[in-house]
Amino acid sequence: MKTTITHQAIFCGSNTLYIVDGDQNLIEIQGESTPLIKDILQGIKENLTPKTIFEQHKELFEHDQEVFHELWNWMLEKQIIQKENAGRSIKIHLTIDLSSSDQIQPIIDSLNEISLGTFCYVYEEKIDESDIILYIGSLFPHRERVDRLAQQSYHLNIPLLYAEIDRNTFTIGPMIYSEVNSPCLNCFASRKQVQLKNPQAFKRLATNQDRESIYSPVLKSKIYYPAFVNFLHQEMMSFFISDRTYSTLIGQSVLVNPRNWEIQKLKILKVPHCNICSHQNQSILFNS
Repeated sequence: MKTTITHQAIFCGSNTLYIVDGDQNLIEIQGESTPLIKDILQGIKENLTPKTIFEQHKELFEHDQEVFHELWNWMLEKQIIQKENAGRSIKIHLTIDLSSSDQIQPIIDSLNEISLGTFCYVYEEKIDESDIILYIGSLFPHRERVDRLAQQSYHLNIPLLYAEIDRNTFTIGPMIYSEVNSPCLNCFASRKQVQLKNPQAFKRLATNQDRESIYSPVLKSKIYYPAFVNFLHQEMMSFFISDRTYSTLIGQSVLVNPRNWEIQKLKILKVPHCNICSHQNQSILFNS
């Protein structure tokens, strides 16, 4: 298992070690072992194994492997260095505006670039074999299919993360998961419909049987796409690290406007008598 230096700035003096993680976080460590720590860090930086590092500097360690391992374990404990775990595989059923798209794999690739090996995202075509459903796009041009997706995710007990990106803003959430009795995608759509500027026009669009899709925007061309993908990864990573028990976006959607640094949070409540997620004697669970 590979060992790496944690994402902090490290400075070594003659007998002092400085660890800096932003201006508010400075750790100063003094001791005779500072030169040894410096040699270990240099070896890790060069991707050398612990055995090779010890062999190169065994005179400094007085040929005592126990001293070397004690210092190595101390650095792990203090989170100066870390063991890099093999990326956990997460199977995503990714849908963009509920249609097949040649943009799916580029988004999966972007997520893997962001994850830096912490997770390995894999596209899964079959919903019932996926670990999570990621739906990116508008809800209202496809209202009936959104309802079907809401039913599938809830009844199959597969978490669903909703997201959308336009020219100036992006939306992350809600995270929908029947295991924690969250509001479903249908409840979110109903809640969001109230805020539409022209709900009747969207209704006509959704029911127009003669419509033809002429062009779909390329998500990677959106100016805030890198931030959008980063937020997606961070939310899914937190969710799966918690073993699918916690998400800040359970029952909540966040709209981010990077242009003016504005963030809007929308609380999602269950629609009374929703045929998907509202059942007798169920309580609504939200993160505190």
